[in-house]
Amino acid sequence: MKKRLIVFIIAAVIIVAGALGAFYYSINNTADIEADTEVTELDELLTQNFDLVYPASPRAVVNEYSRYLVALYNEDYTEEEFNTLTDQMRCLMDDELLEENPLESYRAAMKAEADEYKSKSWTVNNYTISAADEVKYTQFRGYDCALVTVSYFIKQDTSYARTVQDYVFRQDEDNRWKIMGYSLHIEDDAEEETDESVNE
Repeated sequence: MKKRLIVFIIAAVIIVAGALGAFYYSINNTADIEADTEVTELDELLTQNFDLVYPASPRAVVNEYSRYLVALYNEDYTEEEFNTLTDQMRCLMDDELLEENPLESYRAAMKAEADEYKSKSWTVNNYTISAADEVKYTQFRGYDCALVTVSYFIKQDTSYARTVQDYVFRQDEDNRWKIMGYSLHIEDDAEEETDESVNE
């Protein structure tokens, strides 16, 4: 009886040890698979579907557009991936802007900009979008329009620079905010005084 009990205990220990070993292997294997399949920012941008989920506000649209800009300037990608990135960016643009920037011309311009950044070892470190209460809404030719300002912070070797862009939006017939145009932001006197007071 005592011998059977010892055999039973040994068998139970072996079973528990085996179960623990299998559990440990399963956890480690799952972690390795997750590490191997981690989705990068570039992967996410390449697989977005704006037909299914479109950004809800002008700020959200310009945030998505800026994510693509950062990827173009900072990331390494294939020609096919570059084409997908620029196609995605064009999904956020108004029809009039698309007409003014045919696909091949747009791609050539974006490629030239990205190549220039990379040749000079410039990277876009960050960007900030004007607060929701700073977005300017108006009506123009019967359309709802909006103006959003974005500051891009660019690292140049050991120094930093800032470039500021104004994005103009128009709402289409599906109530989606589309980029109608963009230009360098011109600061007014009040903004310059604010910048000076911040820098003091």
